[in-house]
Amino acid sequence: MAGIIPEGMTAQSFGRAQDVHPSLYFQEKTLKKIMRWATEYNNFCAILYGVYGEQDGVIISGACRVKKAKRQMGHLFFSGKTWRSIKEQKKEKYPRLDMVGICMVQKKGECRIPTDLLTIAKGYFSEKWQVVLAVDSHSWRCRFYQWDEENLKPAPGYYLVKKQDEDGLSVEDSIQMDQPVSLEKDVTSPLPSESIEEENDVLPEVCPSGPSQHFSSQIPENLVDEVRSYGRRVRLLTALVTVMFVAVLGTGIVLGVRQATLAQPVWVQQAELESRVAHLEDKTQQDDPIDDQIAQLKQQLSDLEGKTGQQEQLIRTLSDQIQQLEKKLSQPSSSGQDVLPDYHTVQPGETLTSISIRYFGTPDKAGYLAAINDLQNPDVVQAGAVLRLSE
Repeated sequence: MAGIIPEGMTAQSFGRAQDVHPSLYFQEKTLKKIMRWATEYNNFCAILYGVYGEQDGVIISGACRVKKAKRQMGHLFFSGKTWRSIKEQKKEKYPRLDMVGICMVQKKGECRIPTDLLTIAKGYFSEKWQVVLAVDSHSWRCRFYQWDEENLKPAPGYYLVKKQDEDGLSVEDSIQMDQPVSLEKDVTSPLPSESIEEENDVLPEVCPSGPSQHFSSQIPENLVDEVRSYGRRVRLLTALVTVMFVAVLGTGIVLGVRQATLAQPVWVQQAELESRVAHLEDKTQQDDPIDDQIAQLKQQLSDLEGKTGQQEQLIRTLSDQIQQLEKKLSQPSSSGQDVLPDYHTVQPGETLTSISIRYFGTPDKAGYLAAINDLQNPDVVQAGAVLRLSE
């Protein structure tokens, strides 16, 4: 497959010139992969490559395997163990390494070689003449720099070092070649069919390969981090809203059940009391003393409809009276008479009538209790008051 010839170079000068090492010739497919990785990693990445073998005096280029690569500070580079295994030729399919270098992709408009990348290059490539290749992700131009143990120098006829600062080396396009720009695609070259062999566990195929001659789609810096952070916030907010909705729904169900059981309509409570009174009536005989009390209860229940403001209070009072009668009927009859206490503490909701029925079995003693306790208004008995039951 014919490769892309960088701007400023003809096929002849690119492939045969002594000034620029011919190993920097990349196939189109390889270059597209590099561009795609640069886009995925905020438009900046770096890979190591190697040059193997020699044929008819022409260096054949090939990239080392992208295997066990580490991501650090925006770069993609190899672990020392992986790189040493390639340099020491532990795998038979690798011919002798004649040269190694770095391929770096930068954002549009930036021509900066980071200091940490220079440190990596110097650490790995201090034995032989090396080249750092930077690829402009916008115009697909290749920039070549020569590494000579201590310094990074531009390849003759291309770029000059503009200045050196704390962050690294900046370069500018200040020198052009004498030969015209050419993008000849019919050049034959002894390049391998694959310049880079990818491993599936390193760089996933996220974006389709194959950008155009002018790569124009640019992803802003930190966009990936912002999208991931936004996604985490959305998931957290969704989980919080779900928990709140479940809590509110559960609380509503519990309150609804309690309200349905504790706050039944008055007519339901009245019907329940009437049913209990009818059950008591069935258990008593005609001459039984309790029969008169049941008749009074029935009369009071029938009067509830006209006393709308006092229905709940009266229902509680009648419920207490019916409960006392139910207990009395359920207890076995005793031959002796129950001992009457001297005093009684009024409970909430009790009246003189209910107290009279509780201790004397009839409401007729209500007036008697009012008289011995000097009550001016027998209809009102304060809860907590202590009443005398006998003189």
